[in-house]
Amino acid sequence: MLTVKHQAIMAAALLIISGGLLAHSQPANAASSQNTTYGSATTKVSPFKIIVKKEVHSFKTADFTKSNLTGINHPSKQLVVTGTQKSSAGTLRYQLDDGTFITSDPDYVTRQFYASLPKSKRIIVTDTIGINSYKSPTLKNKMNHFQFHQSLKVSKIKKFNNGNIAYRLASGGYVTASKLFVKAM
Repeated sequence: MLTVKHQAIMAAALLIISGGLLAHSQPANAASSQNTTYGSATTKVSPFKIIVKKEVHSFKTADFTKSNLTGINHPSKQLVVTGTQKSSAGTLRYQLDDGTFITSDPDYVTRQFYASLPKSKRIIVTDTIGINSYKSPTLKNKMNHFQFHQSLKVSKIKKFNNGNIAYRLASGGYVTASKLFVKAM
């Protein structure tokens, strides 16, 4: 059972995704390209990547039953969300690029990339192999390698149309903003 806090967060997210809070800032043709019907229809969203935090099951429909179960997604698996839909009980579900549905509960899934600079403007490398810095924000032309648990100072964030995000280092160069490789301090 979801707490009141989680229900409020999911309701706000659905309102934002469906255009309720952003209706005045979007061009007229942007709203018409999205399916915003409620109930059994899926609301299409701009695709974004998520990471599984705890084991979650995939289902054929937004109403989770044993007969609709299609598979299991294990922690650290990366998935692409292409739509949202509410179950008959009113719970928000994510539709994946393969057409199956999973929970949108933040205890089980999270966005793959950090969306803003950390307040401390520092990140720490969490990948045991380490990460590389690059000359360009598209992460090409390798510059340096940073070891596991090394702290880095960041100055900017760069977002791309494909959903990827990179941090600009204060010392120059770019590193990934993926939660699989770095952690905001």
